[in-house]
Amino acid sequence: MLFFDVGAESEDYAKKYLSPGRLDSIRDCIQSAFQTYHNDYVGLSSCHSARTKACIINDIIVDNVKKTFQADADIRFLYKKQSFRISIDNGAVNIRFKKMDKKLRVHSIPTQQALEFNCQGILFEPSVNINAGYVPNGLDIRIVVACPKNGATNHWKWEIAQKSQPVKTKPIVLPIPGINVTRRNVKPRRELLNDEETKKQ
Repeated sequence: MLFFDVGAESEDYAKKYLSPGRLDSIRDCIQSAFQTYHNDYVGLSSCHSARTKACIINDIIVDNVKKTFQADADIRFLYKKQSFRISIDNGAVNIRFKKMDKKLRVHSIPTQQALEFNCQGILFEPSVNINAGYVPNGLDIRIVVACPKNGATNHWKWEIAQKSQPVKTKPIVLPIPGINVTRRNVKPRRELLNDEETKKQ
């Protein structure tokens, strides 16, 4: 295992592979996953731990990524010990998808694989490891692409602007004790026509 000193020049190197179109697709995969979670799990999110919520969102992100990039001939999907990532141009850029904290750090279980990824451990040079993820902020998120230097800092980071569409949640309507809801009796159209004919006669 090599440890590539990516430095500042890796940002220009990564731009060759992370085109605006690919960055937009990454953003859409992450933003859509966050929205899907809040739409489909609105009744359960209050009992989900932060870990469970992050795992569900990550699973949806992975599904979105596989559907979005399956036609991109330069991208391969890699699974290593249940960890999903994408490889662009045979490992020139490797991307994994993570929840981040406010300092744009990821908090994976500190396996050897995770440590090597964060410290730019690679199989050959040149190659860059990148975290693509989100920083939660209530019902909103920041979407970020960052090149880790180690587990605590990044060489560089880009924030990707979201599409201007808010997260839409399904409201939960609960009955209020002691209040009766008045129901309207709606007649079928045929009965209404019969009533009108009767009045005319």
